[in-house]
Amino acid sequence: MSKQPNIMKDTYIALKDDLIAINESLSSLLTSIQERPDIADERFDNWHKACIDINRQITEDIIRVAVIGTVKSGKSTFVNSLFKGDYVKRGAGIVTSIVTRIRTGNKLNAVLFFKSWDEVNADIEQALVMFPSWENQSDNKPFDIRRAMDRQSLQIGLNGLSNDLLFTEGTRNANSLLLSLYLKGYD
Repeated sequence: MSKQPNIMKDTYIALKDDLIAINESLSSLLTSIQERPDIADERFDNWHKACIDINRQITEDIIRVAVIGTVKSGKSTFVNSLFKGDYVKRGAGIVTSIVTRIRTGNKLNAVLFFKSWDEVNADIEQALVMFPSWENQSDNKPFDIRRAMDRQSLQIGLNGLSNDLLFTEGTRNANSLLLSLYLKGYD
């Protein structure tokens, strides 16, 4: 009996190779920009670091899948069905609303990874780049979610955004959502 070609595996490998090539091109472009003396912007450093992280993740032999949906839409049920077992808790409130990573292993256990304050603030600074209405604090200090004044200013900035900045083609803007969730999570 002849083996049929594994179309899914071939497609995965082709897409992975394409993503690696695109990421390398972007990384090269960012390096060229950073070498220019007339452009001094730390955002390019963050984007370059993101390219390095993306390359590391893509070249690992781990397939990452994101399952996203509204509350009570069956995400956990889908994951349990996919893995043919009862691995993700269902129906007990919003337990899986945080990022949940599932890996194979000999026993069921959970390890939680929390971001540092610097990582949280860097995420926020990166998301703020996309909002023209955001004005840096008068004290010129970097954003720090632990400061009440910064949180208040961010909330005012988010409240002042028009719907065209909050939604694109009926979908909530990822940056505004991230900022809102960080504020909600801090409180």
